[in-house]
Amino acid sequence: MGVVLLTRDSGPAEPRVVTVEAESLVDGATVESPKKSKATVEVQPNCCAVTWSGDNQLFFQGLAIGDRVMMTVQIPADGTWRFAAVRTTAPDYANTVFTIDGTQVGGTFLGFTPEVRRTELLDVGTVRLTRGAHQVTLLVVGKTQGTIGYFAGVDLLRFSEVGSPAAAR
Repeated sequence: MGVVLLTRDSGPAEPRVVTVEAESLVDGATVESPKKSKATVEVQPNCCAVTWSGDNQLFFQGLAIGDRVMMTVQIPADGTWRFAAVRTTAPDYANTVFTIDGTQVGGTFLGFTPEVRRTELLDVGTVRLTRGAHQVTLLVVGKTQGTIGYFAGVDLLRFSEVGSPAAAR
């Protein structure tokens, strides 16, 4: 009689999730203003009856279409990643898009609401990324008729690995 040793794989690893408080990216951010509008970015504390995670948000004070803020995010592994963000809307907030490494991800986010509001986590899109640094850009593309400005607010960014590392084997 023979003995067979059976082993069981512990199962697929959980997909990785990278969550970044957007305000933590302000110090390393770069602002470009093609129309020389002098756009700026800063950390904004809770205000206007809104509480952001970490009690702050990235507050981009764009002043014209084309203004942008570029941030660097580290991704831990090659793979396909779902990109999502918690945003802010307000009477002076613009329509914006995200790009990652120069390619637009997702559609246009409409920033106008009559009062300041924090969104839930919104799915932006899925992107294939390599391990390492990637440039996430928030770009002003327009405004709705009711908007009085070109500002934008980002509370947090989240990259969630699609599938598990074990599935890639």
